[in-house]
Amino acid sequence: MNFKNKKIKYSLGIILLLSCLIIGGSVLARPSDGSILAEWGDYLKNNADVNDLQEDDIYARGKNTVITNSEIDQTTKFFMISGLDEEEANIKAIEYCKEREALYQAAIQNGYTVTDEEVWEYLDQLKEVLKGASNKDDAMSIINQFDSEDDYWNYEFTVYQKNLPIQNYVADLEKNYFKDSNISNDSISSNKGSQNSTDSESGDLEYDSGKEEKWQTSFDELKKDLVADEDFEVVNQ
Repeated sequence: MNFKNKKIKYSLGIILLLSCLIIGGSVLARPSDGSILAEWGDYLKNNADVNDLQEDDIYARGKNTVITNSEIDQTTKFFMISGLDEEEANIKAIEYCKEREALYQAAIQNGYTVTDEEVWEYLDQLKEVLKGASNKDDAMSIINQFDSEDDYWNYEFTVYQKNLPIQNYVADLEKNYFKDSNISNDSISSNKGSQNSTDSESGDLEYDSGKEEKWQTSFDELKKDLVADEDFEVVNQ
């Protein structure tokens, strides 16, 4: 599948937390704080090494994939830094990791593979977005914890080898969901949070919060179905 050079639209939370795929709209629960972001960046730096999969690190096995305890621990840490207590963060982390792995398998099975070149092209676009971002200093609080900026982006490369197929897959799912309506993805992104509005010349509905909510409900159901299809079984806890 060829990489689609789509316009990148990122919220504050996504730019700050490039290492986390926003499956269900997860954002920082606490206000932006340099020390919190630096703590997260330091954690990523110290846990960025990619090691061979160890049997005793496997948390759960699905039909097509595994989830590691390392992934659960890292995601739990993220949610704790976001403001959740450890128990709630762990529950949310397990749910998140199951959804991410299930979505990745669905993306690959539907042909949403990417090459290394496509991942780097995407990261180059992220770098450009970051240069002009009003919250660049916040993002740098994370990046500066790594030994170099290159080290940070090398880490992100390993993350987006999995995230990018999922993002492309989900983007097309959303596009197809709205295909028969007169709502474009661009108008949804640009008008979220506003009241329903109509173009005075064309009469086209630019944004319908009800339809967006229906899409999110449909997507949530899909994630549940994909996780159920994987039939994860916990093997090490």
